[in-house]
Amino acid sequence: MIGAAFGVVVGVATLGWAVRRVVGLLCNLLHRPEAATGDPILAALLDEHTSRHTRRLGVAVVESAADTPVGVATVAATPESVFEIGSISKALTGMLIADAAQRGELDLADRVATHLPELARRPVGDCTIGELGSHTSGLPRLALGPRALLQVFGLVVVGLNPYAGQGVSFVIRGAARARLRTRGRKAYSNLGAALAGAVLERATGSSYPDLVRDRIVNPLGLTHTSADHRAPRATGHTKAGEWARPWRMTGYAPAGGVTSSLADLATVARALLAGTAPGIGSLDRDDCFWVRERGAAGGPVVWHNGETGGYAAYLGLRPEAGRAVIVLADVADMSLIMRLTQAIGAPAR
Repeated sequence: MIGAAFGVVVGVATLGWAVRRVVGLLCNLLHRPEAATGDPILAALLDEHTSRHTRRLGVAVVESAADTPVGVATVAATPESVFEIGSISKALTGMLIADAAQRGELDLADRVATHLPELARRPVGDCTIGELGSHTSGLPRLALGPRALLQVFGLVVVGLNPYAGQGVSFVIRGAARARLRTRGRKAYSNLGAALAGAVLERATGSSYPDLVRDRIVNPLGLTHTSADHRAPRATGHTKAGEWARPWRMTGYAPAGGVTSSLADLATVARALLAGTAPGIGSLDRDDCFWVRERGAAGGPVVWHNGETGGYAAYLGLRPEAGRAVIVLADVADMSLIMRLTQAIGAPAR
């Protein structure tokens, strides 16, 4: 009986996956992207790189000497259109950590158990906040378990949100179970970033969405940025044309749950270039989630990208040159994002 039931589940799942792929293929075949508008040079680049799976797309170029972006172009969007920014959320989390350190609420050398004493007897409790921020804690990419695996299954088959219902307690329990086999070696971990958010919440006495609002959004005057999982957002798409449910996150919000816009991220980038952003010290560290590279002419490059089930994003800065580039899309196609950054001459790897 169990084998037969399992066979039925697999059969239904396979049929659902196949139907979804066929529908996505038809959507891509029938879709015609709109022409880009905005800055003529950037618009021409967007038109050159769009394809049948392009929906909403936007780029902005920021220079520290200008009060507004020096160039903005969009496809089927405006500078205020809201996008999921995925793992660029980690960069905001790094800013919040640096800001909290400046306020004396925590230190990046603090052990995790200092702020989450329930982890004192667990291996992860001995890790530092800096190890979380440099992806060297040894934590796995995600908290593993039957529920998480089932949700990943739902993502693959019907495009559901794999993080639904995974709150802060879920993150802490997942971290408590981890064995940290790769501690000391860089291994990208969404779980580590989520745990850093839990540490922030405990150290400051505020929820992560409130920290984003009170310490980044309000001081910078942002109008379309939020870490609240209830914030409005549209359904995104896979590269194959399939719809993808919004990735509304609670416990994992510090790792990838923030939504924003071209206009807001341009404001963040301008403040970072000017040295006036909250948590500006995060740009000069290797343990606050930003990716730092030596770069070529123009000085060091500091950047982060992000991808959810239906969105892809990029934010890159060259602080010494006073230049930044933002790219946002509501299709999970990181290859398109990187092609655009290279075409624009963005400060990217």
